[in-house]
Amino acid sequence: MKKIVITCIFSVFALAATFALAKHNENSSGKTENAECKYGQCGYIKKNYEQCKNCVSNKYDSYCYTHS
Repeated sequence: MKKIVITCIFSVFALAATFALAKHNENSSGKTENAECKYGQCGYIKKNYEQCKNCVSNKYDSYCYTHS
């Protein structure tokens, strides 16, 4: 009985993780959200799967001044 309960709990967590990853992939399409950035938007992804809204300082950077 314990094995069945543990298996069910694991399945629920695995399903939740799959949906969270799918939502993250939808949000990270590679497009910049901030159209005012001259060299592009910071590539840092926060814990809640949102991209940093700061701009990078030159064309060779991937991250803003905060995350570099």
